[in-house]
Amino acid sequence: MYFRVLGILAGTLSLTVLVWKGFHFSFGPFLLRILEIWENEAYALFVVLEPFIKGCLADLRTYVGWNLHLGLQWKHVFVLMWLYFGANARSNWSIGRKFSAVFRALWGGVIALIAGVFSGAVAFDNTALNMFTPIFAVIGVVIFELSTSTWMATFHRRPGLSWWRTFRPMARFDLSFLAVGIAAIMFGFAASALPIVQKLPSPGLALLVLLVIAVALFWIWLGVRDQKPYENLSGEKKWWRTREVRLGLDMLSVIGLTSLIVLLGMARI
Repeated sequence: MYFRVLGILAGTLSLTVLVWKGFHFSFGPFLLRILEIWENEAYALFVVLEPFIKGCLADLRTYVGWNLHLGLQWKHVFVLMWLYFGANARSNWSIGRKFSAVFRALWGGVIALIAGVFSGAVAFDNTALNMFTPIFAVIGVVIFELSTSTWMATFHRRPGLSWWRTFRPMARFDLSFLAVGIAAIMFGFAASALPIVQKLPSPGLALLVLLVIAVALFWIWLGVRDQKPYENLSGEKKWWRTREVRLGLDMLSVIGLTSLIVLLGMARI
């Protein structure tokens, strides 16, 4: 419970910073100070990695011709994604799958790092490229889910079942994330033609928030439906206590708390 609350708070602060930078919201002195402290702490955490990442982007400019620059927002995209992967790892740890949890946490960190870097390389103020920001998150989640399904089929399949018979239904489930992501992105691109969307400073960030909401609702729907192609990892029968519903509610909690902070900021708190 302690780590769950910390994860929600960290995700809220990171998403609020993204909204602050992307939409140019103004906050009162109290909230502004909190956001500045969080951003400084995030910078201190990743200060060792940034020179290496910027060097890799410079190599890409030299050998491939991609003129990518690392934006400040990459750290917060990383935090949001890694918290999602971390919640997945935490649910495995809680049921005794220690090695599986470690794998998910470490591999999820690598995916979140790569997706965060590429998301950060797309400037929030570049409307043409900005709409591609959520694509990196979608690709990262799908790769993670397929990877963990591969792990499950290799190390945790039921006796008598082949690797392929175990992996195939899980892979179909994993690809549903891709369908949800594509649907949200297509909706975002269609909405980008609307004048009200074109006036947004960062339509890609708005699409990323929409994607988080879509994935959260998708997880809640899975928990209520309780017809996943493999056994519920938590072993709980009450749908509101399943890991799917809890993960979806955690994601919605981040959205809700971020919205509350923005409203308090508009009140100059």
